[in-house]
Amino acid sequence: MAAETILNQNLDNLEETILKFKENQLSVPTIDYDKYFLTERQSAKKTMMSNDKTISEEDAHRIVYGKLKYGVDGKLSDNEKTDPGCVDPKYAIPDNHPIMDEIRKKFKAFKKAVRTFMVNAADLIKNIPSLIASIALTIPAAIPAIAVLPPTAGVANVLVMFKSLLTIISEFLSKLPTILLVLEPISFLSLLISDKDIGTVVSPINGTLSVLNVSLGTISVIYNLVQKIVGVFNLKPPSPPEE
Repeated sequence: MAAETILNQNLDNLEETILKFKENQLSVPTIDYDKYFLTERQSAKKTMMSNDKTISEEDAHRIVYGKLKYGVDGKLSDNEKTDPGCVDPKYAIPDNHPIMDEIRKKFKAFKKAVRTFMVNAADLIKNIPSLIASIALTIPAAIPAIAVLPPTAGVANVLVMFKSLLTIISEFLSKLPTILLVLEPISFLSLLISDKDIGTVVSPINGTLSVLNVSLGTISVIYNLVQKIVGVFNLKPPSPPEE
């Protein structure tokens, strides 16, 4: 068990080192998510109420905290960090309860997913200007190439230009799965962050997604257009030689 713990710590340290290096390299803005997180018991209670729509807040609170304690404002006291007395250890779910373990895993997965998403997205976004430049240079240059006589010569030139462009765009699009793979844990945020802070946390994520959506939409249209042009001229790459 000790060996497994050391292994997990080493993996965590390696991931943290890589993320920090990439964040610095790509100038990715970082956020201290810990200060926006709910406490573990607040998140456990919110998760319980989300999973069972029939349970009342008081019942969920009693299960998670072991008792009902109200503050001077008349609201249930639920911050075990600032008010440890809101938890009755005798009746509350213990810290090592599976629900609490799951909450801690979600906190960790969320932070890692957001940071990884921002790094991977920044890596994609930094390549967009050069990709757009390649598109801007290739398409205008292809028009006079088509008019070259004899026709076969012009077609051959266009083939080279568009094949190169399709390759560049394909290489760019091949990086997209690195973003898609980390999106799921981000969906946990409503269970981990207070409603009043969700906007602050998701703002940079939404900004990055907007840039990607607009850019990828344009690139996708151009990619499909180039493929159609290639189809019109029947410009298909030659089949590999048979062995």
